[in-house]
Amino acid sequence: MTTPADVQPAPPLAAPATDLDEVAHRATLAGWRHITTRRAVARDGQTLIIASSAAWPDILAWRPGRIVAVWATAGRLDSVRRATADSLTAAGVDVHLWNPDEQSAAEFVTALGR
Repeated sequence: MTTPADVQPAPPLAAPATDLDEVAHRATLAGWRHITTRRAVARDGQTLIIASSAAWPDILAWRPGRIVAVWATAGRLDSVRRATADSLTAAGVDVHLWNPDEQSAAEFVTALGR
């Protein structure tokens, strides 16, 4: 089991390292501001996701007049994430599921701009 003492912040990214990092990078270039779920690497090399809620979206992005929540998934959201997505939708947030195997980061961010 990994304990908080075993967790070290992930090093800063010189270039996008994952598909989600690429979406965040391209969203920034397109004028979006965003927050991503924080990643950390444990001493045993495991990547851990640190968030206040296990169901929080991978990226929350906004620009004047619009807020979007993005989950990267190859399928449907589980019931906990679906409940969060429904709650965010009820609050006026646009919810998007993105499958990086079916759509590039560039295509996804371009589609968000519409």
